[in-house]
Amino acid sequence: MNVAISPEIISGELQQQYDVANMLLRILEQEYIALSGNDLHSLETILAGKQYCMEKLENISQAFLAKTVQFSLDQKPGICAFLAQCDPQSKWNLESLWQQVEQSISQCRQKNNINGKIISLNYRHTQRALAILRHGGQVSESCYTPSGTSQPASSSRILGKV
Repeated sequence: MNVAISPEIISGELQQQYDVANMLLRILEQEYIALSGNDLHSLETILAGKQYCMEKLENISQAFLAKTVQFSLDQKPGICAFLAQCDPQSKWNLESLWQQVEQSISQCRQKNNINGKIISLNYRHTQRALAILRHGGQVSESCYTPSGTSQPASSSRILGKV
């Protein structure tokens, strides 16, 4: 083991990853609320915070993973071997802390996916509304009855002339 890599240093790095991941999770929850409420004013600040946390978490994680490469090219077993090497008696509970980091990052991933779906849905709604305003009716999307047959297209109305 590298002398410069002590369990205390690794514990600090893992704790820092955990703290940043939890900060990101709180930001993603704020993003969810802003997206659900169409609070566009708050989104700009939220997105800046999200970007900052993502970059910080990425940098911390890459520095941590660089230390584990010497134990295995396969990431998960390599990290476990690295943590066991750093803390053979588990006095620092490094593996447990690493699992907490992994769980927080997984929650962030899930929350970000949900937020992405909200953005996608809002985008589709906006595109449909614009198509209705531009063309006077729904375009290129067929509506079907419960039996699967196509419904007749509704006649379009002009909302106004410019």
